[in-house]
Amino acid sequence: MVNWVPTKLNIPIEVEESLDMSVYMSLGLQEGEKLLPCETSASQALSFMPNKEILDQLLRMGFPKVRSEKALHATGNADPDAAINWLCVHMDDEDIDNPTELANDGPTGMSLSDQDPAKISQLGDMGIGPARARKALKEADGDFNRALDWVLTHPDNWEAEDDANYTACDSGRISPELPGFVNIPAEFQLQSVVCHKGTSIHTGHYVAFVRKNISENHDPGWILFNDEKVVEAINAEEMKRFAYIYFFRGL
Repeated sequence: MVNWVPTKLNIPIEVEESLDMSVYMSLGLQEGEKLLPCETSASQALSFMPNKEILDQLLRMGFPKVRSEKALHATGNADPDAAINWLCVHMDDEDIDNPTELANDGPTGMSLSDQDPAKISQLGDMGIGPARARKALKEADGDFNRALDWVLTHPDNWEAEDDANYTACDSGRISPELPGFVNIPAEFQLQSVVCHKGTSIHTGHYVAFVRKNISENHDPGWILFNDEKVVEAINAEEMKRFAYIYFFRGL
């Protein structure tokens, strides 16, 4: 801080253009190691406790207690309107009045598979698959707008259309196996660098250096992208001096 203004420190950092990340990789279950069994946390083991204030409100409106508890469990235990909508949608279910043990699936008591069908349908009309919609609603505690925002901020590749593509460990769920490197050595090469020119993090100018094949007769070189200026970087010292973000690509 200089006169209460954040100022960059001029400290050069040497970064190799080729890295072997093998030492940081997990090699999976090794000889002599034993996987621990999945455990249900104390909070998950507890029975579902409906919101007393909302439950009383539903009872005063004439809804049976069993139905009201199921509605609160399915919609997040926090929104009376969502619970009423759920009751209207499920009023003809054959088992709607059958007592059942409701598990506490998390802080709000919502499960992945038991979400409001109306909201799943609404998200479906927007091109969001059922499995992704259920996941979004669970993450958003049943709130439609927050669920939609979750979908937009988690643009993962969802090919599943049902919960069969999730593997369960007790009441917890994990997503399908993520792509990545499984072999060693895990070698990476510096591909591009973003540089910042300026004395403060709040001002300055950004340029980029990208490794590219300039011609077939030469080794890959560095190209400087500076607004509309695109030139071969004969001297890469500027890149090393002002480097801000490094991008590596697996070989």
